[in-house]
Amino acid sequence: MMEMAASAAPRILIVDDNLFLRQELRKLLIAHGGWQICGEASDGFDAVEKTRALHPDLVVMDLSMPVMNGLRAAREIRSFAPKIPVVMFSMYLSPHFVHAARDAGARGVVPKSQPQVILTAIEELLRGNSFFADEGGLQAKG
Repeated sequence: MMEMAASAAPRILIVDDNLFLRQELRKLLIAHGGWQICGEASDGFDAVEKTRALHPDLVVMDLSMPVMNGLRAAREIRSFAPKIPVVMFSMYLSPHFVHAARDAGARGVVPKSQPQVILTAIEELLRGNSFFADEGGLQAKG
């Protein structure tokens, strides 16, 4: 369970190599209300460095990125900050990706194409739960 002061807004790090997608995700998360975007990263290496520096409460990270992909970055983050939940997202969900993300330490997997599912996953992870969506975006907690 996340431990934070009642008045503190959860701090989220957004990681995607596509600037447009980062901007759209930022807008979506800010519009949700109650969350703070503490930073953005454009690749997995940058995500690891910014997680070390910014200490976010949650990381939303793309699977496919240059320099270091999301799976490797999730493993790195898990090695030094195991309590920070990572939710991974991708344009293409498959059972293989979901399994690989779990193995890398991600506590959630969602499709990029369904913004409401991303919001639900973040809410669940901030409550201390995990959230794994299937290819249709349906919730599969576990």
